Amino acid sequence: MLDDESGVPIFARNGKHLSEITDVGKLIVAIAGEIPGCAQDIKKIAQDHFAFSHPHLT
Repeated sequence: MLDDESGVPIFARNGKHLSEITDVGKLIVAIAGEIPGCAQDIKKIAQDHFAFSHPHLT
C-alpha cells in the first residue's frame, strides 16, 4: 500500500474502511496528479530527440 511505501498515513481508516484523506495525503495526491503530464512531457522530449537524431527514420 502507498501508506507503507511512503512511511506516512495517506488515508485515515475506520477499521478496513477509508474514512478520509490526511493532510499529508492531500499533498501527495496533488503531486501524484502531475505524474501523467510529466510522463507525456518525457515522451515528447524523447520523440523530439529521436526525430532530431534520426531524421531519415521519421
